[in-house]
Amino acid sequence: MLERDATPSIGWFFKSAQHRRVAWQYWVNDTILGFVYLAFHYVFRLAPTDTCSSIGSAIGSFARNHIRFDIGEFRRSGRDEARARQNWAWLRPTDNSPATVEAVMEQAYRQGAQTYLEFSVLHRLWPEGRIAVEGAEHLAAARATGCCTLVVGVHVGNWETIGPALIGLGHKTTIVYQKPINRFDHRMAVAARRRYGAALVPPGRAGGRIAYRALADASGVLLLYIDEFVNGRVYAPFFGRPAMLEGNIANAARLAAMTDAIVIPVYCTRLDGARFKVTFMPPVDIERTADSQADLAANVAKLNATIEPIVRTHLEQWLWLFDIRADR
Repeated sequence: MLERDATPSIGWFFKSAQHRRVAWQYWVNDTILGFVYLAFHYVFRLAPTDTCSSIGSAIGSFARNHIRFDIGEFRRSGRDEARARQNWAWLRPTDNSPATVEAVMEQAYRQGAQTYLEFSVLHRLWPEGRIAVEGAEHLAAARATGCCTLVVGVHVGNWETIGPALIGLGHKTTIVYQKPINRFDHRMAVAARRRYGAALVPPGRAGGRIAYRALADASGVLLLYIDEFVNGRVYAPFFGRPAMLEGNIANAARLAAMTDAIVIPVYCTRLDGARFKVTFMPPVDIERTADSQADLAANVAKLNATIEPIVRTHLEQWLWLFDIRADR
């Protein structure tokens, strides 16, 4: 089976039907969408921050009610909304009035489009005083020890504000990121993150080695999001699903054990429009004994216990509300 992110040659148009589908997606569909993404990105770099965010909110609402929501990696359909409603009922069973659920769905669509368009102004959010910080003392105390510092985040609010907050607080920051499928979208996201000063680590084995070196250096912090959605599965939080010692939540536990890093959880919440609060939490107590497998299971459980209440509390702002499934 061909990989969706394979790089096809023009010759693939003359091979099998599967080759042609991949080539058409890469050379035609992705290219057209890519130029649309880039046009939005560069036009909104010229717009005031509040205007950019407000237009994103309006686009999200319009897309929900009139067209398939297909902006960047935020692809949503009616079937996705049905799953989001099921997930809300599963994860917030005591808060299921029709008015509440309708408001949550509307906010989730608006939030996704806002976050995407805010890539254009990401580098301006900290200098404009739009990112409030809570719990910075936890991060400062960890840095004062001289130990490696691993910051673990979740995709809540505009999670992209965590990087600018770390750099704004004076910490050299390396971010492990998930590569978008569309290559134009990828370039845009990378450029936006580098614009505010972050160093970037791509996913995969090679990225894992780079992340380990960046963390072991101890002169800065490594930021890793531990609730990623890969291959049709949201790896964390577990929410009662069988725990799996895979994904970034397990990678974070392994990195922390290997480098004796201090682990600081962090999350962002959207306050109003293009204003946010980034909250750093007290460090997670990492187990380090002679039994590495038992430590891994224990540390994954601790990380999950830390982020699960965050996501459940701010479920309407969680990116993966549309994607998580109770059966996997």
